[in-house]
Amino acid sequence: MPKYSEAIVTSKLGINFVKTVVESSGCIFHRIDQEDDLGIDAIIELVKDGLPLSKQIAIQIKSGQSFYNGQSNQCLIPVGNHCEYWSKYPLSVYGIVYVPSLNLANWVDIKWYLKHSGPCVTIKFDRTKQTFSITSVSRKSLFPRS
Repeated sequence: MPKYSEAIVTSKLGINFVKTVVESSGCIFHRIDQEDDLGIDAIIELVKDGLPLSKQIAIQIKSGQSFYNGQSNQCLIPVGNHCEYWSKYPLSVYGIVYVPSLNLANWVDIKWYLKHSGPCVTIKFDRTKQTFSITSVSRKSLFPRS
């Protein structure tokens, strides 16, 4: 009998959280189907006051406790074989880590991180900075560097 895995549920919780934040800010969330996902989970089309800004950004979403270290209060994004792909991607690339137990998400500018830290196995960043929520994006743009 097929089973709907907990990992799929957790992944969808993260995607839905991010989609809600993006759409609440008035921007457009274009999800990339998992079968077509090469390291980018969605494209966000930026909109301000109902007008398109002619700018898009790519996002990688990680969801679950395994992407958060509570002791160091750090979010973690495994790089795997994506370093060159993300570095050369034609759009800005942001990583978002959603922690379901906290119902919180945080972001990192992946291209900036890779450029300044060099090749790495895992992107690590402080969970207390760069929050990604309805309240944090309603006061400013989705991402300051976007």
